[in-house]
Formats: sequence, C-alpha cells, structure tokens
Amino acid sequence: MGPGSREISSEQQFHVDFCRVRLLTDELMWGAAWLLKATNDLHYKNFIESLGDGDQPDIFNWDNKYAGAYVLLSQQALVNNDNTFDQYKQEAESFICKILPNTPSSSTSYTPGGLMYNYNLPQSNLQHVMAITFLLTTYAKTIRGGTAAAMADGERATVYDSVETPV
Repeated sequence: MGPGSREISSEQQFHVDFCRVRLLTDELMWGAAWLLKATNDLHYKNFIESLGDGDQPDIFNWDNKYAGAYVLLSQQALVNNDNTFDQYKQEAESFICKILPNTPSSSTSYTPGGLMYNYNLPQSNLQHVMAITFLLTTYAKTIRGGTAAAMADGERATVYDSVETPV
C-alpha cells in the first residue's frame, strides 16, 4: 500500500478495533464527521456507518462527542437534503430535546435564573454550558438557513427563535 491508498492495513485495522474496544467510538465518529464535511469523501461516511449506533447523549464534552457528531452530520440531511443522513438528524434532535427546558424528555437542570447546570460537573459547569450552547447555536443556524424545523418529542422546538445571527 502506498501513500494516498484508501485500503486499511492490518495495523490500521488493529488501531481502529482497539479504539472501539476502548470505547473511543465517539472520537472516531467526530473525526470522520469533520473529514467528511471537509472532503465530501464518501469513504468517511462508510466508515461512520461501520461504527454502528452511538450513544444517546445529553452532554457534549471531551469524554462524549456523539452529540457534536450528530449535529455536524445532520447538516448533510438539512442543508444537502441527503436523506441517508436522517438518522443523524433524528439523533441531533433527540439531543436537543434532552437539553431544552419544558420538553418531555428534558434531562437538563437549570438554575432559578435559567442557566443550564450539570450537577455532575460542578467544577466545570461553564464548559458544559458553552459546549451545549455551541451545538444548539450551530443546529439553530443550520435549520434557520433551510426549510427544516427542529422537532422535540414530536412538537416543533423553538431553539432557533432565540438565536440571533450577528450582522
């Protein structure tokens, strides 16, 4: 195999299998999602599909990147109208439903003033808030640019109503 080859060597396959065993599939999906976005090379789509189903997160951080991958991959369905990415759009919306207040599947705590708060991460709550806000804003801008709307538990979600695009 020479430079630029798309075949996976047995050594590379070992590393991929090792990462799967070590539960780093979210890292592989996150990286492949960015490479797919950058190159539009279907090799990365096939690789993502080979990883199988991911987690159903209500968090996005260094230890769990599934939500970020789902939001990034959902852009293929929302912007490019590629229905083969609908699964990731549904996963992204499931994540949003867990974050937005007043949805039946909401699993996010809020302070009395309305700030998201994760009681499991008291030492780094602002990191939690910033990461989730980034994903919500990214998804909101994606659906605002198209004709789609976010659905939370079967109802139209209003995450995009509160996002202002700077001039």
